[in-house]
Amino acid sequence: MALIVVASCNVYADPTSLQLRPRVCVTNAEAPSCETTIEVKYPQRLEPPFCLIMNHTQAVHCSEEAVPFLQLKVPVMSAKSVLFELQDDHGNVIAASTLQVAQHTPPKRIRRGIGWNIL
Repeated sequence: MALIVVASCNVYADPTSLQLRPRVCVTNAEAPSCETTIEVKYPQRLEPPFCLIMNHTQAVHCSEEAVPFLQLKVPVMSAKSVLFELQDDHGNVIAASTLQVAQHTPPKRIRRGIGWNIL
């Protein structure tokens, strides 16, 4: 069973967006589901109430207190890409980012018989 997680070491492009690390999870036929822990960061002050929502339905973290920044570790198990959104109490999206789940299929190798390179 092989699971490849691609982590980016680059500085995030937009400092006010929801930041995910890793941003991509690569699966294969042996392990079709991505199982990893995502580090979610939002570097701005958040006023209450707010929630971190996964795939429009699952509340991962909610807070009734103001925070200077948000930093969480979220376990993820999914075969499809996962959308993370920070929402206020009215359902307005403050910031959003997507964990991309990609399927890797290695190319088929041609097996040659013994002696194919004699000449």
